[in-house]
Amino acid sequence: MGKSVPKGIKSKANIILKEMPEAFSENFENNKLKVKELKLPFSKWTTNVMAGFMTRHHKKIRKAEAKKEEARKKTEMVMKEHPDMKKSHAHKEKAEAVKE
Repeated sequence: MGKSVPKGIKSKANIILKEMPEAFSENFENNKLKVKELKLPFSKWTTNVMAGFMTRHHKKIRKAEAKKEEARKKTEMVMKEHPDMKKSHAHKEKAEAVKE
């Protein structure tokens, strides 16, 4: 149990993130201050949960981007090793390498 965030808070946080994406980051304390600066009638609990959700959201995005970049590099490496291989085969070989 634990870490569940109510839908209402998620939807409000997503709206705020869409409107001001550069204002928030992976730093919880800064996110909490930014939410407070909005002068919206949120309780302390709501502010903390919203800031935590925004923090996790940014971390999740960063990890996804890093994973995508790593997969791209592996594909390039396979393509350099086997220049005659088609791109679709490189993806299959990369997937097999990840499984091992």
